[in-house]
This record gives sequence, structure tokens and C-alpha cells, in this order.
Amino acid sequence: MRPLAPIRRELLITGVGGVVIGLAGQVGAFAAGAGFAAAVLPFLMLAALFGLIQYRTGHRWLLTAAAEAPDAPPEAEVEPGGRTRLRLSLTLLVWAALVVVALIGSPAIASPVGGVIFGIALIDLRGAVEVEKYRGEGAEIMREVGPTWIAGGRRPLYRLSVAALRQARS
Repeated sequence: MRPLAPIRRELLITGVGGVVIGLAGQVGAFAAGAGFAAAVLPFLMLAALFGLIQYRTGHRWLLTAAAEAPDAPPEAEVEPGGRTRLRLSLTLLVWAALVVVALIGSPAIASPVGGVIFGIALIDLRGAVEVEKYRGEGAEIMREVGPTWIAGGRRPLYRLSVAALRQARS
């Protein structure tokens, strides 16, 4: 079995990072001289569109899978927080590279690219808030770490008691 990572941590990392990177695309477009219509409208439209797509697919899956998550197997290993941050930094690096390439190639494209990233990231943050409720029930929702360093994917979810998680961290 692959290690498990708290999905809340994963969603917070990609959510906060994605919001910052998405807004950087917007700021970069403005700094390059893009006007309101060329920068703000595409950003908002694509943020709304991709946020809705992410909500209707990934977020719904998350809520259903978290509610039905079985207990983690006793032999499950918990991925250290530093490794989770390192693993997800590749996803953030790819997103940042997309914004930079857009800014270099055509600054007007950086705004819509940033909007896509921003919309997806907002839904990740909402997911982090949603799974927080399980902590109040004494459980952490864990996601199996994927085979690659890129975030995403509907990997299996499990419940791990907060006490067991604390013990695994020590």
C-alpha cells in the first residue's frame, strides 16, 4: 500500500499556492499593460468556468468519497508533512511555469491562464474546509499518495483517527 497523506493538507497546499499563482498571472497581465477588458474579464470568466467544473467533478467526488471512506489499514504509513509539501510543489511549479510562459509569450494570455488556476484552487480551498468537519469527529481523511509527483487524481480515501495520526507523526 502507498503512504497516506491528509487530504486537507494537500488541498490547502494546492489551494493557497494556486490562488497566489493565479493572482500573479492577473497582476502580470496588468503590469504588462493589459486593460480591464483584456485582463479582468477573461480571468473572471475562466475562474468561474473552471471553478464550476472542478466543483461539479472533483469536489462532489471528494464529498462522497470522504463520507464513505473506510478506516485506514493498520499497516498504513503516513507521509511526512515535508514530503507532502515537496511532492505538491511540483504541481505548483508547473502552474507557475504556465503563467510565466504566458507572460513571456503574450501577457494577455497570462490572465486567462491565471483564471483557470485560480478557479481550481478556490475549490481546493473549499474542499479543505469541507473535510475539516471530520476532524471534529476525531478523524482525519487521508488520501493514498499517487504514483507520480503531480497532484490530483481520484485516489482512495481512508479515515484515520486523529490520535493515530498524532502517533504516526511522533
